[in-house]
Amino acid sequence: MHFDGNDAPLRLADEIRKEIKRSHKNLYRLAHEARMDYAKLRDFMKDEITVPRSVLLKLASKIGLSLQQIGKG
Repeated sequence: MHFDGNDAPLRLADEIRKEIKRSHKNLYRLAHEARMDYAKLRDFMKDEITVPRSVLLKLASKIGLSLQQIGKG
């Protein structure tokens, strides 16, 4: 994906999507190891599965924004 100079929110959203995908892959692996159904585990934890603040900070700094600028401060 190509971004221009005014695309910080798009880049951040793209990085967050990648992080969420990695998180779901890890959750799927953990569910498999625990012999649980992934869909049941995901539904059980639906309000707890978020992008951690530390990850948001890392991603925001990667594209030159603060958490306040993206509304998560």
